[in-house]
Amino acid sequence: MKQKPGSPHISRFAAVAVTALICSSGETASARSAPASESNAIQQIERYCSKSWQTAHMPRDEWNDSTQQVLAELLERIPRERLTAAIGASASEERRELNRSIWRIVKRWVRRQRHAPLDDFDTPGVVDDQSSRVDDQIEQVLRVASTQLSDQQRRIIELLKEGLTVAEIAGRMDLTPSRISNEKHRAIKQIRRYLCDAA
Repeated sequence: MKQKPGSPHISRFAAVAVTALICSSGETASARSAPASESNAIQQIERYCSKSWQTAHMPRDEWNDSTQQVLAELLERIPRERLTAAIGASASEERRELNRSIWRIVKRWVRRQRHAPLDDFDTPGVVDDQSSRVDDQIEQVLRVASTQLSDQQRRIIELLKEGLTVAEIAGRMDLTPSRISNEKHRAIKQIRRYLCDAA
C-alpha cells in the first residue's frame, strides 16, 4: 500500500535511521586499532558496517550489498592504501568518510522502504521528490526530537552527523571523551523516549 508523505510508517523508518546512525557514529572499531594489511582493514570495515546495519535494524540479507556499497564509496573518496586509516585511526578524515558513507547507505535504505510501485511514477522527478521528502523527514525527526536535548547534546549530535569521532568532539568542545560518550547516550535515550511517546 502506498504511504502518504509524512505518514507515521515512514516517520518510524526515519526515527530508526536517526537513532541507529547516532548510535554507530563516533564509535571505535571493536577490532584492533592498527590493521597490518589492506585485507585486514577491509575485514574490519565489514565488521564495523555489520554492527551499523544491525543497529539500524536493516534486514541481514541486505548487509553484504550495503557493505559493498560503503567500500565502493570509500574507494571513490580515499586512496586504496588509506583504507587502513578508515578503521585503524578513529580520529582520521578517512574514518569520518567511512561514517558518512554508512550514514548515506542507511538513508538510501530508509528511502527504499517507502517506494511506491513503479506504476505510480508517471512523471519525471517523482522518485527524486520522494527521496527528497524522506531526507526531509529524517532531518525533521532529528530537529523535533532534538528539542528535548540540551544545547550541548544537540551540538554533539550535529558533530556526530558530520562524521567526527567521540575523541574529536571532545577536543572541539573541550570536554573529556567519557563526558561526550555519556552525553551521546543520554541524548539517544531522550530521542528514543520522545519518538516512542510521539508514535
